[in-house]
Amino acid sequence: MSDPKIFPNKAVSIQDRLYIVGNASFICFVVAIIWTVLYIGKAQISTNTLMLLAAPSIATGTTVLVGSLLKDFVPKPSISLPLNFTVPVIWTLVCYLAVILLSTQETGATSVPDGLLPALAWAKFSNLIPVFIGQVAALSVVVLITNGKE
Repeated sequence: MSDPKIFPNKAVSIQDRLYIVGNASFICFVVAIIWTVLYIGKAQISTNTLMLLAAPSIATGTTVLVGSLLKDFVPKPSISLPLNFTVPVIWTLVCYLAVILLSTQETGATSVPDGLLPALAWAKFSNLIPVFIGQVAALSVVVLITNGKE
């Protein structure tokens, strides 16, 4: 079937997957926090700021959970290719879905509660796409640094 020399059957342990995906997801979360402070919200601690970070927090936790449970998600026991792309893709999708689930989308019969209005910022692609690009760039730098040490 597959040549063991080309594709060694070495599964990365769940602890290593949790560590690697956790670190990558945390980097994604930090990029989202920086974007939130600079472009979405002001650098003030308030309930609105916490609501702005609700969807990114959910996305980070879910990405860690999904990445650590999938046996073939992490190819080797360090942050490497293609994780610099796949982790931000999963993070962005989960963040978008989280904000949709956190708030009921406004229709003719319902409206979004005032407390959840800040979270809707993450439903806009004008916020998600630059954050995604920043996450891919940040993780690519980590991959380059990691490959340089090996």
